[in-house]
Amino acid sequence: MDFVAVDFETANGFRGSPCAVGLVRVAGGRPEAEWESLIAPPAPADVFDPRNVRIHGILPEDVRDAPAFPEVLERILAFSEGLPLVAHNAAFDLGVLRGAAELTSSRLPSRRSACTVQMSRASFSLPSHSLPFSAEAAGHPMTHHHNALADARACAAVALEAVRRTGEGTLEAALRRLGVPMSQLAPYDPAEGLSSATERALRSVPGPSGEEGAPAESFELPSRLDPVSPNPDADPANPLFGQRVLFTGPLGLSRAEAWRRAAECGAEPVGVLSLSTDVLVVGGGFASDDVRGGGRFTSSTLEKALKLQARGFRLEIVTEGEFMQRVGGAWPPHGA
Repeated sequence: MDFVAVDFETANGFRGSPCAVGLVRVAGGRPEAEWESLIAPPAPADVFDPRNVRIHGILPEDVRDAPAFPEVLERILAFSEGLPLVAHNAAFDLGVLRGAAELTSSRLPSRRSACTVQMSRASFSLPSHSLPFSAEAAGHPMTHHHNALADARACAAVALEAVRRTGEGTLEAALRRLGVPMSQLAPYDPAEGLSSATERALRSVPGPSGEEGAPAESFELPSRLDPVSPNPDADPANPLFGQRVLFTGPLGLSRAEAWRRAAECGAEPVGVLSLSTDVLVVGGGFASDDVRGGGRFTSSTLEKALKLQARGFRLEIVTEGEFMQRVGGAWPPHGA
């Protein structure tokens, strides 16, 4: 039962802009060591987007003297000792490793990985499988979400509790019992240069002014959108793979772009809430804690979804930020 839980925070919507990392190494089913560090994000993705700063509170001056990514990557590889990497929405955190490695021409070895969002879905019945909800279900209530080390600790707790419930003695056996795939981070050689995905994402990194404008909003009616077929070759380890996804409220993406990104990850975008909907993505400033009741956010679709959950339907409710982490790419520029 050996693995390393990892969590990254990023300076902007591009995954290759890490500004903090937290690691917890688990050996024999127990956390045995942890490490955290701020990171100077690699250029040209070193601009701090106000949307990200609001999430984690890390400012440009906080990382002025922080180590660069190649130095941090060396520490990560030494700390993890070749063990599987476990993360809450692993596609995002492994994407951080890959994106930053590309920007800094850093060699990246292959690593096995597992996603605790999927482990949480298979283990707990929750209104939301965001990390605070999953950690609380695992007996590890959080008080400081979006602190990299605190999130890594919570991720480790979720993985350990999910494994414990299977009765299996290894992570791999538990994942098989849960029906959760063990994924593989592809190695990266600097000779490969920048991938097309990284080149596209860099075009959405905010400008150096850091000025904040109103995000784009879209209210297209689902009936006006062309159907989008799920990508059959998408990574099954992505939490959206095989899910029927509905969007509600204003988003920073157009509805058509949100549908396209979801489908690329193997999801089926839908236009109406039904008993077969798996994931509801809520925009307009919704925070995952709003599902507990008493929050400032209200939505008729959200209220209907909560009623379905109360009736026992396994419908997950996520924020737009969580959706963006799952699909990759980057936020559109402000005002775009």
